[in-house]
Amino acid sequence: MRKAASFLIVCALLLVIVCQFAAAQVTVRGTITGLVTDATGAVVPGVKVIAKNTATGVLAETVSSSSGNYVIPNLQVGTYEVSVSSTGFKSWSRSGILLSVGESARVDVTLEVGQVSEQVTVSGAAPLLKTETTEVSATMESKLVGDMPVPMSSSWGMRSVFSVMLMMPQVKSNDGQGAWDDFIVGGGQGFAWQVVVDGASIETGFRNNIGIFNRLAPVLDAVEEAHVDTAAFKAEQTHTSGGNMVLTTKSGTNEIHGSAFDYYASQVFNANAWGSNRIGSKKAIFHKNEFGINAGGPIFIPKIYNGKNRTFFYFGYEGSRQPSTSGAGLLTVATAAMKQGDFSDWKKANGTLIPIYDPTTTQSNPAGGYTRQVFSGSMIPASRITQIAKNIMKYMVDPNRSTASVLSQYGAMVNNLQTSGTAPTKAINNAETMKFDHNFGIKNRLSLTYTRNVSYTDSAYDHDTSDWNNWGPRLPFPLTGRTYYRGSTYYGNVFRVNDTHLITPTLINTFTFGYHRLYHEEHDVTAY
Repeated sequence: MRKAASFLIVCALLLVIVCQFAAAQVTVRGTITGLVTDATGAVVPGVKVIAKNTATGVLAETVSSSSGNYVIPNLQVGTYEVSVSSTGFKSWSRSGILLSVGESARVDVTLEVGQVSEQVTVSGAAPLLKTETTEVSATMESKLVGDMPVPMSSSWGMRSVFSVMLMMPQVKSNDGQGAWDDFIVGGGQGFAWQVVVDGASIETGFRNNIGIFNRLAPVLDAVEEAHVDTAAFKAEQTHTSGGNMVLTTKSGTNEIHGSAFDYYASQVFNANAWGSNRIGSKKAIFHKNEFGINAGGPIFIPKIYNGKNRTFFYFGYEGSRQPSTSGAGLLTVATAAMKQGDFSDWKKANGTLIPIYDPTTTQSNPAGGYTRQVFSGSMIPASRITQIAKNIMKYMVDPNRSTASVLSQYGAMVNNLQTSGTAPTKAINNAETMKFDHNFGIKNRLSLTYTRNVSYTDSAYDHDTSDWNNWGPRLPFPLTGRTYYRGSTYYGNVFRVNDTHLITPTLINTFTFGYHRLYHEEHDVTAY
C-alpha cells in the first residue's frame, strides 16, 4: 500500500510539473494553410504541398486531405515560397509569403489542367484581414526592427528592444502615472504583461519591469520579430493582463551577413546644464560609447562540413562604456548651531523668528483643531535631542555657502551646501546572443539560443562613503542614497531549446525548454 501511495504521489507531482512546464510555452512559429482546388472549384486531395524558406532553403511538406485542405505548421518566421505539383495539372507556386510569429497565413491553390512541366506562378500581397484567427496583434518585422531609430540609453544601460515595443499599437509607458520602469499593454494593469523569448517566458517572479527584462531580452540586433498580442489570447497566454510580448531571435541563412556599429555621445557636444550655470560650475564629464557587431550564415568547415540548407549560426554582440562624473549639486543641510538645537537664526524676510513647536504640548483647541507651544527663542533644549538624532548629525557636514547667497523668500537658508561633482563613476555593459539551428531533414528541426547580459557599475561612493562629494547632488548613505556595495554587478542568462518533429502530416510534437537566471547584487547580496 505504501509503495502504491508513493507511486501515485510521484505521478501526481510529475503531472503538476509537466502541466506547469507546458503552460509556460508560447508558440513562436507560424503556419501556412489553405485549400487546393481545380479550375472548376472541386477540391483536389492527395496533392503534395511544399513550403520553402527562401533565406535558408529549408523545406517543409504535407499533402492535402480528402477535403482538399492542407496545413504546414511550426514554420520558422521568415519569407516562404509555396509550391504544388500533381499529375494531370500544371505546377503551381507562389513566392513572397511573409510569415510572422504565431501567424496562420492562408494560401489557397487553384490548379490548372496541363503538364507538370508547365508552371503557374502567382504573386500577391498579404491579405488585409486574418481569417484564420481571432487574435488582435501587431508585428514589427526584422527590417523595421533594424531600421527603427532607437535612442542610446540615457542611464547606465544600452539600447533596448523595449524602445521598439513602445512604438507599437496599444503599448504605452506608465511613467506618467507614478510607476517606475513600466508599460501598459492593451489597456491592462501595469506590471501585468508578459515577455516571451523563443517560446518561453522570461518572468522572474519578482516584478515585471523593463529594467529587469532588459537583462533577459536578446541583443537588439538579434531580434527577428517583435510581436504583441492584445486580445483573444491562446490558452498558454491567459495569465497575463492586457498583452503578451513575443520576441523571436534571428537565425542564420544560406548567405553570410553581418554588420557593425559604434555610437558616441559626450558633454563636448552638449551645452552646460542650467543648474550648473546657475552656480558657476563647469559641465559634468560624460562619455558614452555603444558599439556592436553581428553576423550569421551557414556553418561551414572546409573539407569537413557544409551546412548550407541545413545548419546555421547567428551571433550578436553589443557593449557600452560610460565614464562620467556626477556633476555639481546643491543641497540643504543644518548649520552647526541647528545641530545643537539653536534655530534662532532661522528667520523670515521681515526678521521675525520662524517658530519651532514643541510636539509634547499638543492639545485640543476649543475653536477647532489643535495647538502647540513654541520653544522659547527657537531653542530646543539639549535634553530634548535624542541620541538617534545626535548620531545622524555626525553624518551631516556644515554648509559651505554663505548665508547671504542662500536666503529664500522666507529668509530660511536653502541650498547651502554645494558638492563638487568631480567624483568619477563608470558603467560597463556587455551582451551577446548566440543561436544555432539544425535541420534533420524535412521532419525534424532543432534550435539552441543563449543570451548573456552583464552590467557593472562603479561609483566613487562605492569606495568612500564618508566624502560628501562622492555622492553628487544628494545626501550620503545612511541619510539617503543607496547601500554601500563596493561596485554592483547585474546580469542575466537565458537559454532556450526548441525541437519540432513532424510525426505525420497531421501530428506534430513541439518541445521547448527554457532556463533563465537573473542576478543583482542589490537583491541577492547584502554587502555593507
